[in-house]
Amino acid sequence: MAGQDSDLPSARNLVEQMGGEIGLESEPRAGSTFWFTLRGEKLATPHNARPAATPLAGYTVLLYEPHPLARLAAYHTLTGWGMSVMEAEDPSALNPMLHDAATRGIRDPMVILSASRHTLESGTLSAAVKAIKANGNCKVAILVNDNSQNALSRISASGADACLVKPYRQRDLFRVLCRFVATGNTPAEQDVFSSPTSATAIQRLAGLRILVADDNPINRKFIITLLRQQGAQTIEAEDGQHAVSAAATQRFDLILMDVHMPVMNGIEASSSIRAREPEEQHTPIIALTADALIAERSDIGAAGMDDLLIKPVQEEQLWRMIAKWVYRTAPGTPPATNVHQASDTRVLDETLGLQLAGGNAALAADLLAMLLEDLPRQRHRLNEAYASGDRGEFLEHVHRLHGSACQCGVPALRAAAARLESAIKAEEGLAPASAVRAHMESVSKEIERLLTSCRA
Repeated sequence: MAGQDSDLPSARNLVEQMGGEIGLESEPRAGSTFWFTLRGEKLATPHNARPAATPLAGYTVLLYEPHPLARLAAYHTLTGWGMSVMEAEDPSALNPMLHDAATRGIRDPMVILSASRHTLESGTLSAAVKAIKANGNCKVAILVNDNSQNALSRISASGADACLVKPYRQRDLFRVLCRFVATGNTPAEQDVFSSPTSATAIQRLAGLRILVADDNPINRKFIITLLRQQGAQTIEAEDGQHAVSAAATQRFDLILMDVHMPVMNGIEASSSIRAREPEEQHTPIIALTADALIAERSDIGAAGMDDLLIKPVQEEQLWRMIAKWVYRTAPGTPPATNVHQASDTRVLDETLGLQLAGGNAALAADLLAMLLEDLPRQRHRLNEAYASGDRGEFLEHVHRLHGSACQCGVPALRAAAARLESAIKAEEGLAPASAVRAHMESVSKEIERLLTSCRA
């Protein structure tokens, strides 16, 4: 942890995400002892064991990785999953290899292509992907060291199907390749990795109907993208009233309901849905909120909502929640509360944005673009609501901004919006001398910093 105070929230977040607790025992002039506990399951097989068959067994992958050690590691990983690996010495060799594979009856092999900053900026990557796509319906995954927004945008524009930032986890690569093959009966991911951390199988959501109710288009797009990638059918609602109407006319396997929405909030909508629901039918309703206070948790339960997810929603937490309430399977570790790092002053964090988008570079770029496009309008609405003294309307706009910032890699704006939202809830009015004014100025400053940074 390098002895920095700013790393303590990170440690707490990490431990709580794994279902544990963390604390310390401190004595003046003697030092501090930090402790933590983790909840886990004893593995029936050795940690490094692999099953005889995986959903990738028998598939062919073309691999270009210029670094020998990285190439060797990738080779052993892929062959360990039962894949046939063809190694390319240079990107230009990929097309002849594709032709060779076709002559041997291997149709549309997958391609894993390592990219450097030079190949991104020179257009070499884009040309290579275009040539690969011209040879058939090959799926292309890019491995890249550069996690800047510029690099991720170039990869998204190249036509590649997926991107992983190095160093990547084997689990992430496995997930990407399984999506490529899109088999209908793949085993659960934990069967492959002998680990209980993932609660769902690839493509296990096929056929599920899920209602996503959230007034924030960025949050809706993120969740709907994840669900549709796994085969689910989704219906979206921009407020509680639309959610109630949808639930009255359609049957859903799960409802994801934002708590704070205009027209009708999630608490009211859930109560209405439960009041109209037949006795023999109980559709799981999961609350989505960025501010789960004790009082709010009580309201959530009283409204008939079954559980809650703390924003920003993380992919693994979403899968666990679906496993728990749709498939009624043990989720392993419980969903964790995300710890806000108020000391973080970074304007733009591409790595965080990619992580929040579940490793999907194209989705991360889309979410950030949506935020940047809407920021000037959001700033105007904030200023108008603040000047009018309408506390309810002002809080609504601040909450919306906070929710958008939580789903993108903009930690400084997210922190400023969170402080402003807390200040509004803590004060009765909007007196100019109050803390609200200072936090409002901070939010305006961070909006301008972000817009200026992204224009550069």
